[in-house]
Amino acid sequence: MRTCGYCVATVLLLVIGISAARQLQQANPVYVIDPWALGMKYPPVKLAPNTVVKFNWKGLGRHGVYRIPTGECPLEFKHSPSRGIIELAPVTDGGEYATKPLAPGTYWHACPVPGHCPSGMIIKIEVAPVAAL
Repeated sequence: MRTCGYCVATVLLLVIGISAARQLQQANPVYVIDPWALGMKYPPVKLAPNTVVKFNWKGLGRHGVYRIPTGECPLEFKHSPSRGIIELAPVTDGGEYATKPLAPGTYWHACPVPGHCPSGMIIKIEVAPVAAL
């Protein structure tokens, strides 16, 4: 009987360990844009599905994050989902913003402060679908 009890305990520990390992594997990867600041040039990035993108402008002045429909800076950053202009993080004096996990597709993010987008505060993020095995 004692041996059977050890077997049950061993199996339970193994199951708990496998479950914990799966949860760790399912954590979303994070891509950090630090600094999100004027004067930077942001090359396009390619990311895996479900990646979270974190923008950081702590102590770097007034910035924000908008999703825009193309790589062309809008004349006016006004929240307008019908035009594909979506405020994700309002302009603040220092801050950070993290997207939800991104599905496959192409995303453009830009700073809405006048002059910042045309000066380079724009980034193209491509999230590629998982290749079929």
